[in-house]
Amino acid sequence: RDTEDKLLTKTMINNYTKSKILLPSKNKKYDKEHMMNLIIIYYLKHVLSINDIHDLFLPLFKKTSTDKASMSLSEIYNIFLDIKATETNSFASSFEKTLDVIIDKNKNTEVQDQEFTEMFLTVLLLSIKAYTHKRLAEKIIDDYFKRNKNTK
Repeated sequence: RDTEDKLLTKTMINNYTKSKILLPSKNKKYDKEHMMNLIIIYYLKHVLSINDIHDLFLPLFKKTSTDKASMSLSEIYNIFLDIKATETNSFASSFEKTLDVIIDKNKNTEVQDQEFTEMFLTVLLLSIKAYTHKRLAEKIIDDYFKRNKNTK
């Protein structure tokens, strides 16, 4: 958000390692898998608690390298990047339509500062969408990942 903001700090990385969300480095070096894991963590940390992120990653780290039935972190990461690109494009077109609706509804009001109202409503809408998506992610973690953690 700001140039002085740090994306991930040493303390954060240590906390993720202690919480078994990030595998320990090898000889104080991070490999490609660590970097993929950190990028995924970066996206998750803004939305989910450290406990939820732990519950999400736990089954992935329990899988053995001989378990061919499950995907590797690398495969998951590559699919994640594809989906992220698709979602970003989809969001842009959907957001334009939403802005059109906000502008149209705002035209029919007696408000003096139309731009302020449009921006305020846009932030409210984005916050509602973010909250709704967050709650759904938490529900999936609670209903699937935590349930499966307790049954294994």
